[in-house]
Amino acid sequence: MAKSPKPVELCRWTLRWGNPYTRPPEGQPLVLGSVVLPRGESWEPHLAHLHTLGDGYAIHFQLEQAAPPRRLSEATKQSIRRKSLERRLRAKNPLFADAEIAAALAKNPDYYGT
Repeated sequence: MAKSPKPVELCRWTLRWGNPYTRPPEGQPLVLGSVVLPRGESWEPHLAHLHTLGDGYAIHFQLEQAAPPRRLSEATKQSIRRKSLERRLRAKNPLFADAEIAAALAKNPDYYGT
């Protein structure tokens, strides 16, 4: 089976007011410009013409999520919960762990998937 191509990581570059404790001068916007580019590509050709040193604005960088995060299936979550329960109870009280595990599984069968 062929692997799907890795999604391109995107970066958001924003030129906005740099001091969080003050507001921009009267009539100036909070954000001068913003651009989303592939990771590694320079922001300067897109935003440098808006910015001069000492004007109070700063470049801000943020990674953008290209694809939605992968979610675990309910069955996988239940399996992880059961294994964690067993590990935790066997470490805490190894002599009575089997009885405590059975009681916890019987008490909440939907959560542990039993």
